[in-house]
Amino acid sequence: MTNILKANRLIQLTIFSVIVRLVYLIILNFFVRPNFPIYPGLEGGNLFSVDVPEWYSRYSLSQYGLIPYRDYECSFPPLGVTYILFLCYLSNWNFYNFVYVFVPLFNFGFGTLLCVLIYKTVLMMWKNENLAFYLSLLYTISPIVVYAEAQHHDHIAMLFSVLSLYFFLNKKLNLSAICLGCGIMLKYFPVFLLPLFIKYLYDNKSKSYEILQYPIFTLLVCLFAYLPYFILSPEGVLYSYVLLTRGGAVLVETKLPISGASPWVALLKLGVPSILLIFMPFLVQLGLVLFLAIQKYNSQEILVRLTTLSLFSITYFNRLYYLHYSMWFMALLFVSYSKEFKIPTIILHLAWFLEIIAWGLPISLLRTILTYTYYLMIQVVSPILIYLLYAEKPYNLLTKLKLSKLLLIK
Repeated sequence: MTNILKANRLIQLTIFSVIVRLVYLIILNFFVRPNFPIYPGLEGGNLFSVDVPEWYSRYSLSQYGLIPYRDYECSFPPLGVTYILFLCYLSNWNFYNFVYVFVPLFNFGFGTLLCVLIYKTVLMMWKNENLAFYLSLLYTISPIVVYAEAQHHDHIAMLFSVLSLYFFLNKKLNLSAICLGCGIMLKYFPVFLLPLFIKYLYDNKSKSYEILQYPIFTLLVCLFAYLPYFILSPEGVLYSYVLLTRGGAVLVETKLPISGASPWVALLKLGVPSILLIFMPFLVQLGLVLFLAIQKYNSQEILVRLTTLSLFSITYFNRLYYLHYSMWFMALLFVSYSKEFKIPTIILHLAWFLEIIAWGLPISLLRTILTYTYYLMIQVVSPILIYLLYAEKPYNLLTKLKLSKLLLIK
């Protein structure tokens, strides 16, 4: 009976996910497309990101025999590049088919798989079918999730990250390492999970060869993914890492946080030299992850909480913060559910609603107010969420920071 119930829940969840995404796809093709025509290299309307048209403008060069990394610049890892080229090929190198059909269709397929994986991971961790169903359902119908899935593939990297965590918790370490390597080769952010997984193995007295084998397997996946491109153009692959640091220069061009902001923009406006802001975000992110890596990983729940906090921290302290970057931690936020998460999660969703509304408006005072409100809410909720994720109980972190006596907490 229990197995039948689980199967029914999975079927219901899959149907909900498919329906929500098909509705969005219909809106995209029959309402957004006619009213906001997008041409290669141009942003036709605020409801659609300029990234996807720019991808096509760049990667469609391959139809003329040009090779990524060697003949044109690429800042994505090789699996991300290969995924975009695959969709260009399926669309028969047609711009509109690529932007409006194949990118959202395939992205939605992976999004549905991620919804199912969230259900299975929550069920495995908390042993509560209702909780697993409703949390995964909330993720499935979240407008920011569907919006981001339609235009970016960050959630595919998160799919492999959660799958890696799922295998890791089930002690299938080789599969976990392979999945983590695939996630890193789609988007670089899952690399910050690697030291946390290694630390968990060390804290739980795993065998020495397991501790060494895990990063080796992950590294081998990355090397194999890069190998074809590296053989064709080693200097082009190495230059792709230079392009990652070039993003710091974008801060200089950021006049308002409407186009994407982070705490670093505020420092730039206060007069901090822009050259420092090219490397400072990465150093802060690395410091946060190393800080989390020295904590005691004595239970699976703490591992999941700290992996969530790791990705949330590197997202918040990234050089820029765009709406779809929330996909770097959203799935894990639902997996690491606890009662304390309710208020921060509600605030985050309200903030994302405001940002979606703002993106649907032309440049105006109302759009500016909504956007600034969104960033203010993000910055208010971030310390709260970090605190709740880190502390097993509300006063634990205060005790560690020696503030409990000051605040009269016994």
